[in-house]
Order: sequence, then structure tokens, then C-alpha cells
Amino acid sequence: MVDLLQEFRSVDFHEQHDYLCTRLGAEHDPEGGVRGLPAEAKAAFYNVVYYYQSFANLAVFELLDETLMVTVLRTRIVSVWQAVRPFVERERELRGETGGGSYMSIFEELARLAAALPPGHVLDALAQTRRRAARSRLLR
Repeated sequence: MVDLLQEFRSVDFHEQHDYLCTRLGAEHDPEGGVRGLPAEAKAAFYNVVYYYQSFANLAVFELLDETLMVTVLRTRIVSVWQAVRPFVERERELRGETGGGSYMSIFEELARLAAALPPGHVLDALAQTRRRAARSRLLR
């Protein structure tokens, strides 16, 4: 978990994240899937998407609370999924996966959970934490 969070502080990671969200779809046709992307785009895809997929895997195996993770990374997860979705869906077709396929399905589910959280969820969670802390101080 600590290693994953260190990556999040990397300038390169944020540049690749921004590239996916702002330029990927404008500069590349999803017709070739992920495999058809040029090296720079493919590197950004793998670094960023698999970063979030790593968090999702930790949640699947109950090593990390998925609600906590989704709360913290909500907007970023949703924006990356929106940017890469056409490429992932085409990659599934190219792999012969039917019925939604399994390629990046854990990341897709993570994005679905993140999108389902109301926008004010982070602020609500913070307020709830503050109330619990205040109650705890009163009970001392």
C-alpha cells in the first residue's frame, strides 16, 4: 500500500494520468485496442490503469477497504476509466472475449463503484470521522 501511494506522488505518474484523460482519445483511435497504441500511449495506459487495478486487486482480496480507496481516488478512477474504456472494450473484442470480457474487468468494477458514490461522499466521510473523534474526546 505504501509503495502504491509513493507512485501517486510521482510527477511522471501525474503526467501520464493527465495524458490519458486529456489526449488519449483525441490522438488515437480505439480501433486497434490497447495493443494498437504507440509506445508512449501504451506506457501511460499500463502505468496508470494497472496502478488503479492494483488497488482494486487489494480490495478484491480484502486487503484494503474498497470504500475507503474509492472515496479517496473517486474522481481520478472515474476519469481514467472514461478515457480508456473504448480502448479496453475494443481490446476485449480483439481477444475474443464475449459478454463484457475479463480484460480490465476489476478496474471497470472499481470505476463503477467510484461513479456510484455521491460527489459529496468524501466530505460526508470527513464529517462523520470528525463527529466520532469529538464523541471520543467527550467520553474520556
